[in-house]
Amino acid sequence: MEGTMTLYITKLSQTFFTTVAAVGTEFKAVFNNTETGCLPSYVAWVESELEWFVGMFSRQVFPQGSVVGHGVAGECVAIALKHAEQLSGNGLDIRFLLHRLLQPGIAETLKRNHIQIMEASQLRAKEEYWKKVQYSRQSGEAKQLDDLLKTYNVDLSKYCVTTGDDKIYITLSHSVIASYGPSTPIYRTLKRCTM
Repeated sequence: MEGTMTLYITKLSQTFFTTVAAVGTEFKAVFNNTETGCLPSYVAWVESELEWFVGMFSRQVFPQGSVVGHGVAGECVAIALKHAEQLSGNGLDIRFLLHRLLQPGIAETLKRNHIQIMEASQLRAKEEYWKKVQYSRQSGEAKQLDDLLKTYNVDLSKYCVTTGDDKIYITLSHSVIASYGPSTPIYRTLKRCTM
């Protein structure tokens, strides 16, 4: 779907802006020697056609009730803006107008994506399980972990619990441990102690 959306927007933008540029060239050729009062009618026509274009664009990129990734939406906006530059060659830069017309859809898409990310994060946090990671002072694991965390400028002191039996517990969720990535020494050390 996402690949076809950018292809559709590319074709739509190319067709629309090429046609508007061609009409502008013809308009200049026909009304070149007449009074300059005809140019505002061309600009008004372009504005009304641009509103139509944004309507077609928005139905695909900013559909009501569904969420399109902001990366795809951003790519589609960039495609439309790139094609809108064609009109600058005719002396008509409408990118500011295109920005103004697309702004509500962009804002709504960002809002919907934000809500979706927050809901997914809340769901993941509810499903998260917490496991105490145990380190022994006698085996040197605690010193090794402490040195490692200092190297990476990570402070876990607020998550550490020390007991009287020479053990240190770090209360971290499984996703926090995984967030360091399998190739990092912190991940390997923390993972080894949770097994």
